Amino acid sequence: MKDNTVVICDSDVEICRVCELILYKEYRVDTFTNFEMLFKHIEGAKPDVIMIEVLMPDIHRETVIKALLENDTIKDIPVILFSTLNDIEKISERVNAAAFIKKPFDIKELRETVRKHIKQN
Repeated sequence: MKDNTVVICDSDVEICRVCELILYKEYRVDTFTNFEMLFKHIEGAKPDVIMIEVLMPDIHRETVIKALLENDTIKDIPVILFSTLNDIEKISERVNAAAFIKKPFDIKELRETVRKHIKQN
């Protein structure tokens, strides 16, 4: 059984699948395509890292992410934002995310970013 869990939320099912394929050998990977499903899942489970696409259709970019980061149940879980947005770094800073990854991402960068934040958790 894998000790650490990575939760990925992206409305693009293919991106979720690619991330899962990259990470599944090292981690349990749970994927979600909307925030409602994500919130229901993480209330009962405590993942080690949460990865969120900023451009989700069912949110206003920073509002939901900020609410997630301020939720007492999960506020200590590192959140990694990923997106094609040019200002992803600034958004990450504004919401106090643990890290960001710019799409299209490098496989090595994805693995290293997740590994770094799981070790810190």
